[in-house]
Amino acid sequence: EGLMLGSASFRSNTYVQKGRRSVIKGCGIRQWTRSKSGRRDDPLIPIKFEFEESSQNTPQDTPQAGTEDFQELLFKYLDETSKGNSSNVSATFIEQMARACEHEKSPTNAVTLAEVLRDNPDPKILMILVSTCFKAREVDKASQIFKILQDSSQTSEKAWGIYLSELSRLHHHDLVISKFEEMQQTPRLMKRVHFLSWRALLAALAVKKDANRARYAHAVINSSFSRRMKTSLALDLIHVYFQCGDLPAGKRIFEEVCQEGDLLVWNLYLASLAKVAPLSELQQALEDMKKKGFQAKTTTWKEIIYSLAKTIPPNKESIQWVRRQTKEASLDQDPELVRPFLQAYQRLGDKVTFDQLMKGTQSQIVVLDMALADRDLEEAVSTMENQTSASTIPSPSFKKAVDLCREEASHSHAIRLYKLFEKLPLHRADDIVTGLINTFAVCEDMTYAIALFDKRRLVGPPPAEMWRSMISGSLDNRQLHQARDLFDQMTHLNFSEGDLMAPLSKIITQITQQKQLPELTNLQALIQNKGWHFDRIKLMDAYFQCGDHRTGTRLFSDIEHPDLRAYSVLLKGLVSCGAEASTLRHHLEQMSQAKLHTNFITWLGVFDAVGQRKSAEFVQEVYQLYQEFTPPSNALLNRVEHAIMEAFFRCGDAGAGRIIFDKLKTMGSKAEGSIDRSYTTILSHLCKQDNFGAALTILREMPKERRNLISFDIVTRYAGHAATSEELEVLLKMVAESPFKQSPTIVANMMKMYGLRGDIEKVKSIFQAIPLEERVTRHLAEMLSALGRAGLLEEAGVLFDEYTQRFGIVPLLEVDRSVCKILLSWYARDPSKSWAAAAQRVYDLIRQHRQPTPDEEVIFHNTQRIVNL
Repeated sequence: EGLMLGSASFRSNTYVQKGRRSVIKGCGIRQWTRSKSGRRDDPLIPIKFEFEESSQNTPQDTPQAGTEDFQELLFKYLDETSKGNSSNVSATFIEQMARACEHEKSPTNAVTLAEVLRDNPDPKILMILVSTCFKAREVDKASQIFKILQDSSQTSEKAWGIYLSELSRLHHHDLVISKFEEMQQTPRLMKRVHFLSWRALLAALAVKKDANRARYAHAVINSSFSRRMKTSLALDLIHVYFQCGDLPAGKRIFEEVCQEGDLLVWNLYLASLAKVAPLSELQQALEDMKKKGFQAKTTTWKEIIYSLAKTIPPNKESIQWVRRQTKEASLDQDPELVRPFLQAYQRLGDKVTFDQLMKGTQSQIVVLDMALADRDLEEAVSTMENQTSASTIPSPSFKKAVDLCREEASHSHAIRLYKLFEKLPLHRADDIVTGLINTFAVCEDMTYAIALFDKRRLVGPPPAEMWRSMISGSLDNRQLHQARDLFDQMTHLNFSEGDLMAPLSKIITQITQQKQLPELTNLQALIQNKGWHFDRIKLMDAYFQCGDHRTGTRLFSDIEHPDLRAYSVLLKGLVSCGAEASTLRHHLEQMSQAKLHTNFITWLGVFDAVGQRKSAEFVQEVYQLYQEFTPPSNALLNRVEHAIMEAFFRCGDAGAGRIIFDKLKTMGSKAEGSIDRSYTTILSHLCKQDNFGAALTILREMPKERRNLISFDIVTRYAGHAATSEELEVLLKMVAESPFKQSPTIVANMMKMYGLRGDIEKVKSIFQAIPLEERVTRHLAEMLSALGRAGLLEEAGVLFDEYTQRFGIVPLLEVDRSVCKILLSWYARDPSKSWAAAAQRVYDLIRQHRQPTPDEEVIFHNTQRIVNL
């Protein structure tokens, strides 16, 4: 999972010599390169970045992520530290906890571990946790962990560079700008801004078209960097100026800094120029390059074509001129250019030229690999379908296509890959079968997965991994009976106990969620009969969650020396099953006698269960036990205080909740994360209780630096039906002053808010202001909702048709499934024949490309039923 750096206009903004592998000095990130074509005359290829591993960690001493559950590791750590044995905990063990968070893809666990380590933070560990949150796209949690690193005064310029680059990669451009300004206020970093930080800032300024900040950045870069670094950043600056419409400024930088550069520099300059300038400017730049002794090569034309294809609308005149130039240079059939030309003519809608290109090249596999490298699933699958025989598709390429399809959860592409795969010999493709099973599981359609699995069983017993994928997919799609049946079949085959434990654990988790006590009893009997060494504490927890406190308590009493984890599960389980405070006191006293001290995990579980009881009196009783049995020096008590506050709010005792919140605010820097979460909790509960005025008051009380995306999301989501005109005016002013005013989430909420208030013209104006390529997401769904709510069904249908013709039906069906659900919902409200026919058309479109969701099925059939009546 590398960091993709560079400005939005360049497909790749930094190149290195082919095959070279090195670490950028002082940067802490490793670059690696890969050639797509392997051509000798193409020595330059893009850099990707990844977090650098410590050179001291050999494969022997690096902890294996995921070998132990994070919670188990955390209990061990807290047990050691509570006894005053902090020195016994090695750095390797702490890294193992961080890697377990990374393996489990759990941002919540990452935040927990970061707060545990707050008093003794390790920058390397914290950056692993930041990376875990960014991979899960949890920007707020990543920022929360990074704030802990900031508070420790160990934040290096390298760490800032990586952090800002990740924000840029996830398109949080407003946040990049505000965080960059915050970084510059740190005295020791004012003149040590990292190269990567500047690149992230320039990418954000290009998107925001902020010429004033770009000029300031330009001045600072000129005075701060060597000529070599200045040259690379100059390319980003040129792009910013071009995006801001200031072509003379961009050209001036190129003439001053870059014109003496190599072919690479010219290629990137021409690519940026092609996107914004008329054809005459591009032609003049190519002439200037020729005068400097550089000839346009394949790489040059490729960058230009990609840029031309991405303009909206695509520049037909320029594309055709480039096509003629490449023909004259005998490059038009070069595999490196076939891919960008195909993309350009596809976007132009020139099917004749597109088909000629497809017939004219024999390099279909090269085109396929390029499409996969660019993560273009539609083109990759289309190229595979155009092969004369499915057996000519290399297995690695087929597997990459399946993996990409799973990541994008595209049901229509999954079916097309399934049909292609039917033509391949099954015995040589277990990894592809497993990948397709996982893909259909993600797409919520186990029918094809079962068919694949059954066909695979005809040629021999499937491997354990395939069985696990089938069981996991069945459970993810709420098919517990099917998962149980598959697991029973597994137990009769020659699989080891280790192969069976992972699917067994998942089945027990699903049974617990569905509270199916008879199934749990049957599985426990199977575990005993087979003599398996299953985690007794997990089984005990399952019984408590299913409401059987007797069996849960009996399992606890069977443990000869219960540890802190066992007691924690027992206390939470007893509370969830209705035990009184006196019962909890009895077990807490037993813990004290055994010299076991409760920690924050114990109490977090207890108060989570307490809050669900909805009794303020019981919360107060357990709060007293907490004060009595918790050592003052216990770590992360602020997390517990937050849980207590939330329990009071759940029970409707806002007064007691505010008292706990005021106490949290006096706990200093250690409570920073909990204060942010507490603000969010209070806002959420007040909004849900229709007390919008109080929620707005809390938002106004919050310091500006604490008003994060989540807080604005909560308030703007509820404002539509709950805010008065005066409250709405105050809220709009705060949103306008925040760095999140252009966030897709907030923009969609604002559209919904005005739609609920009946201001359809305001919704339309917001929608039209959104960049065209960003509208085919949640924004289109909100626009259709607003039109339907206003009774403008015909206009909603016209808008749907317009976007279907412009972008194709697949994006509307795959990117945001609520689009079709909304249309069907509004059509269902009018039982006329015309709207029934419209609903039928939408439903047929869905079925052509993917399996309808349960909601879509219900809405459609209700529509038909109304018409028939």
